[in-house]
Amino acid sequence: MKVQAANVHLIQKMNRSKVLSFIRKNPWTTRSEIAYETGLSLASITNLTSYLISNGLLKEVGMEDANRVGRKRTLLKFNSEGFRLICVMVYDETANIFITDLEGNVFSNECVSITDITQTRSINALLDALKNALEKSGKEITLGIGVFISGMILSKKNLALSSSHKIKDLDVKTLVENATGIPAFVENLSVIRAQSYVYNEDVSRVDNIIFVDMDNGIGAVQCSNGKVNRSILGEIGHTTVNPDGEECFCGNKGCLEVMCSAKRIISLYNSCSDSKCNNIEEISHKLSEDDPNANKALAECARYLGIGFANLINLFYPSALVINRAGFSRCRAIFDEAVCEMKMRAYPALLQDLTITELDVSEEDTVRGAAFEMCERIFDISYENSII
Repeated sequence: MKVQAANVHLIQKMNRSKVLSFIRKNPWTTRSEIAYETGLSLASITNLTSYLISNGLLKEVGMEDANRVGRKRTLLKFNSEGFRLICVMVYDETANIFITDLEGNVFSNECVSITDITQTRSINALLDALKNALEKSGKEITLGIGVFISGMILSKKNLALSSSHKIKDLDVKTLVENATGIPAFVENLSVIRAQSYVYNEDVSRVDNIIFVDMDNGIGAVQCSNGKVNRSILGEIGHTTVNPDGEECFCGNKGCLEVMCSAKRIISLYNSCSDSKCNNIEEISHKLSEDDPNANKALAECARYLGIGFANLINLFYPSALVINRAGFSRCRAIFDEAVCEMKMRAYPALLQDLTITELDVSEEDTVRGAAFEMCERIFDISYENSII
């Protein structure tokens, strides 16, 4: 009997999760529509939605505006305003801390200086800021803290490698949870930006997208039918494109993100030119003047980027390649050169139906992607602190 009761309880949680997931993605819906789309009976939907309403996850928002005979149906909506999340975007020298609702609408944000996250002072500054944010947010209604960073994240816990922050292992999850007493989630920023893309764009029917993130290194994420493939780590920057190339922080030589970084383009240009450039915008200006040294520096780095693109095409056979340009948005020429190199190296049959899209994912969109990702985990029935 205990086993049977446990199975019934699990099925109830699964059905609540299914209903909540549908309503999160389809707001202003009715119980009849939920029953039709989920395949559950209307009686079950009534019980499930009553439970979710009583736990503050759903709310009734008036009656449908329908020109038909019969009683109008009550509309339901995800109660995103009823709880809070804390989303932390960790960049090279700063961490931006956002207090949001469950859909990523921002209530407040704070920027914390972390010139070196491995230093105790920087870590303590970040943890102190998180404690202050939690006090402001309200611990009783804060469901989780998400820390999003450029790096290879293993087991959703340890930051195994981050060239941007010069660290090879840091248990961010445990640090945050011990300091705040709130469940913490750690994820690669490229994964979050990809999540933002599928959240904001109508790509639910696209079966295989490779999202390449050029912000803070180089990330690559696979998306299929509107969902991010969580088995892909979100990193391609530490794949080797030149075994005799420049040394990377990870200890290898010729890693992709080293061989085609903005820093390397600038270094190549400055090493062979009488004039000096300090940033990628200045390189772009030199390109517009047809400076041969700028063309040479860009071409070399674009070649390696194209090799990276070709490797992704040959490995995943995507129907779409989506590139978040980030700091390279003012130097588009690198993508034109890289795509030409990719087309020479990728197997031709894999390129026939490939679409290529360039975009710039804003921080606002990234925060929304972060909130969506956190809710996906929080409302997963396998999550130990689930309120489903």
